[in-house]
Amino acid sequence: MKIAFFGLRRFFDYFRIGGFESFVRRLALGMASSGNDIDYILYDAPAGRIVAVSPNLKMIYCRTFGEGVSRLLAGDYDHIFTVRLARGDRLKYPFLIRKSGRRTRWHHLCLAWPEAIYKRPLTILEGRLNSFRGYNICVSPRQYRAVRRFNKASCLVIPPVPEEYFLTLAAKRQNRKINVTFLGNLTRDKGVDEIIGLFKTLGQNPRFHCSIYGTYDRHNPDSVELHRGLQSQPDIAYTNVDLENYSPAIDVMVKNVLQDTDVFLQPYRRLENTLDLPLLLLEAMASLCAVITTPAGDVADIYGESKFVIPLPQFRRQAENLLTHLSREEIMAERERLYRRNRELNFNQTSVAGRLAAILEG
Repeated sequence: MKIAFFGLRRFFDYFRIGGFESFVRRLALGMASSGNDIDYILYDAPAGRIVAVSPNLKMIYCRTFGEGVSRLLAGDYDHIFTVRLARGDRLKYPFLIRKSGRRTRWHHLCLAWPEAIYKRPLTILEGRLNSFRGYNICVSPRQYRAVRRFNKASCLVIPPVPEEYFLTLAAKRQNRKINVTFLGNLTRDKGVDEIIGLFKTLGQNPRFHCSIYGTYDRHNPDSVELHRGLQSQPDIAYTNVDLENYSPAIDVMVKNVLQDTDVFLQPYRRLENTLDLPLLLLEAMASLCAVITTPAGDVADIYGESKFVIPLPQFRRQAENLLTHLSREEIMAERERLYRRNRELNFNQTSVAGRLAAILEG
């Protein structure tokens, strides 16, 4: 089959690091590994060019929305997945895609979910208009429950995690100290300021080793401020990861960090600007990390019942109390629970790709 992913370059460029980018990249790689030809068609790029990632996966950069749509309509694709569009382009797009041949099926990826309830009907409507002869694909159960009421051609695809992330209890590393880690984008939405304060306290305790692996947005003053603050302090082990420089080595680094992590911190304040079911949560679960997190969106339902899920208003105080009194036995018990939970959810990349392929064939 010939398949395209289409949208704004800044939301899903193959060579960028982020939740949206990882989700699309893993779907694309899974389909490419089955022999399908995959094109990324990205608009709002500085210049038009084509970059081959592999023999059957290439990036087609377009300067304008119109140029990108022309590429889509001329490409004779079997399936087209719309990722994210500029606000002004969302009104024109449904009319343009109906010019395509009868063979092409257009799908909409519902990756984010508005916090404001009044915005959600517009998100649902956009997905319905963009899934022409195709599916509105949701990444979280709460999206799917809302969208399914108004669009029966909807499906749930939990973000996939590669098989090599999944550990057995025997394979999980045993550390001398309790390794506590944050990995992700440096934004206050993800509670990074809470983590910095918590790590400064934990750093006084010889039982813990605290690390932050962060990407930051050079165009976001708040993110730059957090990055510079971490660079200038000696109490937390901080590693900067280049947001614009994805390679398979990044996945290896993330996998190794999580395998070496006992407790992973993800105190989401809200999920509006990230994948609605965070990929890092699933990767940490696959790596048998006890995840101290908040009940944002579907996080608590996916992670399962646990004292490691803490309401946001009390997060800093309760997380500090939990970690200070945390025993090795409690960590092992949480690993055993997560091992069972992972088997129930079955979100490894092969299984997710197989379910998506079955949906498309149906």
